[in-house]
Amino acid sequence: MSKLFKLKDWLTVPEAARHLTTLFDEHVSESDVLRLALDRRLTLSIYFVNKASAKKCKLIPWTVAERVPSLCG
Repeated sequence: MSKLFKLKDWLTVPEAARHLTTLFDEHVSESDVLRLALDRRLTLSIYFVNKASAKKCKLIPWTVAERVPSLCG
């Protein structure tokens, strides 16, 4: 593990893929990182640079989600 990695509070998805590649000694792609998050094996966080607000919601399966018309037209 690099000294720089130990100083970081968070990693971007590409950085996480490179770090996992080093840890596992096999290629880990950005899509692998996202799949690990979808499978709840890895936690992702989002940093909103524009001070956007968000609220925690209950996660539901895609199959039971309601279809909402687009607000963008």
